[in-house]
Amino acid sequence: MNKRLLVTKLFNWWDENQRNFPWRCLEEKDPWVVLGTAILLWKTRAESVARVYKKFFSRFPDEKTFLESSEADVK
Repeated sequence: MNKRLLVTKLFNWWDENQRNFPWRCLEEKDPWVVLGTAILLWKTRAESVARVYKKFFSRFPDEKTFLESSEADVK
């Protein structure tokens, strides 16, 4: 299979199967949001993270706020 065909097949698959989540924003450059999202997704289903994503980053807008919070507050 040549590269062009593979890329076409991948894009077609994506068009048919993609799921939209708030963290799939191409403009997102904030390292805290990127890292925080990756951590949230490690052992949690994407649908569950999607439900708390905005609330989490509103409550913990940066790593300093997160690190200064108690474990109970984060949970």
